[in-house]
Amino acid sequence: MWVAQVFGRASSGIKSQVLGGGTRGEPPYASQWWTNDVRYSALWGTGGGYATHGSAGAETGVFQHVLVKGSTTTELYQDGSAIGTPQTNGGGTGAIYYIGRRESDYHAGMLCEIIVGTSALSSSDRENLEGYLAHKWGLAGSLPVSHPYRDAPP
Repeated sequence: MWVAQVFGRASSGIKSQVLGGGTRGEPPYASQWWTNDVRYSALWGTGGGYATHGSAGAETGVFQHVLVKGSTTTELYQDGSAIGTPQTNGGGTGAIYYIGRRESDYHAGMLCEIIVGTSALSSSDRENLEGYLAHKWGLAGSLPVSHPYRDAPP
């Protein structure tokens, strides 16, 4: 499974949750900021199974996140760059119940686009998706200089 999201975070110091499950402390979260410090991505497990993918800082603005769940790891990319290291998947198969919230925690900002897929997403397919979304939403300048679609859409 993979999830691609383009969303805006309204201000720093707030929780920002684009997708979520119906139970507090259980995934899936897809990606979120927890106040100013940490990006979390769920492992689609149960019993609070989430992982940390690096430090987020107090960033605000519009971002593109692509979360790829493989058979043994979950990877999170922001604006074409990997965030942290791949995380080991937890057990279970949590379900996405909400857009713009997780349980009683709401997203504070804008939701531009969410795309979900259930088939495998290769690296080249992910780059193609990142390039498409970046050019569609005016984020191409946020892609790394080495990204194959920074200068032109796929």
